[in-house]
Amino acid sequence: REGPHVTAGMIKVNGDGSVPLLSLGYMCAQGWKTRHFNPAGVRVVTRELEHAPVSFMVDPRGGPHTADHVDIMGNHDLIADIIQVAAGDKLESQFHSNIREISRRVPIPAAIAR
Repeated sequence: REGPHVTAGMIKVNGDGSVPLLSLGYMCAQGWKTRHFNPAGVRVVTRELEHAPVSFMVDPRGGPHTADHVDIMGNHDLIADIIQVAAGDKLESQFHSNIREISRRVPIPAAIAR
């Protein structure tokens, strides 16, 4: 089937090109904030990084601002976040997509949603 979001049988949605946004971000945006999955109520901080790769001719891995899930460890913003946490700083959540809105629409059984 072909359509605006379907090409050669591949359904294209927001995400990193191979993993849909809902699969990438649901647990971070919503799931880990429930008592069912986080019974101790540990503070959850989500840092969503924008994917801004450079040309393949410049850097085949995407460069310092790639957020593709297979190249994320070279992202300079991620490295800066890791250094800040190691230095004792507290980070705040950062979102660029609408994953929070999408996550709120996912039906969760009442026993889990608490």
